Amino acid sequence: MNLILIAALSRNRVIGNAGRVPWDIPEDLQRFKQLTMGHAVLMGRRTYESLGTPLKERRTVVLTSQATSGQALQGIETYSSIPQAIEALSPEEKLFVIGGGEVFRQMLESVDEWKLTHVEREVEGDTFFPPYEHLIGKKFFLTCEEQHEGFTFRDYVRTT
Repeated sequence: MNLILIAALSRNRVIGNAGRVPWDIPEDLQRFKQLTMGHAVLMGRRTYESLGTPLKERRTVVLTSQATSGQALQGIETYSSIPQAIEALSPEEKLFVIGGGEVFRQMLESVDEWKLTHVEREVEGDTFFPPYEHLIGKKFFLTCEEQHEGFTFRDYVRTT
């Protein structure tokens, strides 16, 4: 299985504020859609609630302690732990970890790739991406960087 973490974060590592993304970057949304379409996406319950609906043409997997593991509910699959969710997927499947902060923290070092959008400003927020800089050059290496006005796409791959 190919595990890929995908996130957009500000300079101060904010990823959300009051259940919303605190910026509007259409290119980031397009990249997210292009990369995740046709694949499984894993998220926490609060991230799912902020979306309000399963993502179209993606297998939507939600972590929650409030449902029976494996339960299909409103077009989603729910599991009470990350290992249970991963075990339910096919080994050939790509799984994109899409948030939120706690899921990112738990999965940060165990995924194969990071697909990050760095928003080039500080913003107010209540949900943060975990510290990751200490892993760059040790466990993860930059493989691609694409700069735009106000944001940069950066892809990292875990060393083998």
